[in-house]
Amino acid sequence: MRPQNPHFHLIEKTIPVITLSRILPRTINTMTKSVDGNKTQAAKIIGIDRVSLWRKLQRFEKKGFDIS
Repeated sequence: MRPQNPHFHLIEKTIPVITLSRILPRTINTMTKSVDGNKTQAAKIIGIDRVSLWRKLQRFEKKGFDIS
């Protein structure tokens, strides 16, 4: 649903939209590398459980993101 801002069409054309689906893989990758690959520790810092992190990593790999 679009906001009721009459100038929304101008905002939409001038500001690039960065979605969570684009930020999340990079964030998780950076966080995992910062804790030397410890996925349990990375999950705790991010605020999700280890299994959720594992599922996200699997999903990102299927979409072609380099998660190493």
